[in-house]
Amino acid sequence: MPNRFFPGYPVHRVDWGFEIVHIVFWALLVAAIVWLVVWLVRAPHHGVFHEHVAPPRPSEDAALREARMRYARGEMTREEYLQVSTDLGGPQAPSIPPQPPEAQEQQ
Repeated sequence: MPNRFFPGYPVHRVDWGFEIVHIVFWALLVAAIVWLVVWLVRAPHHGVFHEHVAPPRPSEDAALREARMRYARGEMTREEYLQVSTDLGGPQAPSIPPQPPEAQEQQ
């Protein structure tokens, strides 16, 4: 079939291969956009955008910190501090109390 705008030049038709690649490209692009939207909607539920925060250590507890400060100021004895610390879930007390420095030097 001759070309009506340029007589004498035949019309070249593109094969279906290019059209199929074009359709597949747009289908993949639409699928990628849909997947991105779904991921963004569901991401907050999976903790993607939340900072990874370590659980608070027992030493960061306000009550334990106050007990430690009272012990440091001399308002509590060691036994009282260890009892309060144990009751509040702080670090476990050693079974043998440490000896004073003078007793260690004399041995």
